[in-house]
Amino acid sequence: MMSNESADDGAGSSSYNESEVKEEQAESSSSSRSTPMETDRIRGCVQGDCVSGTGVYIYDNDDEYSGSFVNDLRNGSGRMKYKNGDRFEGSFKDDLRDGKGTYIFKNGAMLEGIFEMGKMIGPGKVRFPDTSIYEGDFQDEKNSAEGVMYSSFDHSKRHCRIENKIVLCGGPLQESGDIKPLH
Repeated sequence: MMSNESADDGAGSSSYNESEVKEEQAESSSSSRSTPMETDRIRGCVQGDCVSGTGVYIYDNDDEYSGSFVNDLRNGSGRMKYKNGDRFEGSFKDDLRDGKGTYIFKNGAMLEGIFEMGKMIGPGKVRFPDTSIYEGDFQDEKNSAEGVMYSSFDHSKRHCRIENKIVLCGGPLQESGDIKPLH
């Protein structure tokens, strides 16, 4: 889903995902814990120790977590598979994404970086399905300060920023690293 770049001025925008990174998914997952129910699919702790150990837990909304638990919460290393096809691999703290991790969207785009209290903050990368890469400092997974987009299409580098999950880019970088003026 890369590049709606204009051929005449080099400016453009692109969206880095088709689905939302929703901390609500994790919140709803953690708040909808239940004991295994008699339905066509077992829910709850289906393997291991989901209180204080390592286990696999299936939530009522069919999200699935496998990894470490402490005091009945996701803590430590783990993997979350969301019903919508997205997944997260990394660290959890107090039931939220926290620490180094990778959020992989069903379309193949990936957010890589540091998560704090469920949100991606600080230096990170977005890897697009077309292999282009955006690197920048994130305020959350939807917004970033200035960063650089490395295009796999034309092998260019552009100054960009992310606003509400849309990548907005200016002109190509000059050798000095400055933005080339748009004509």
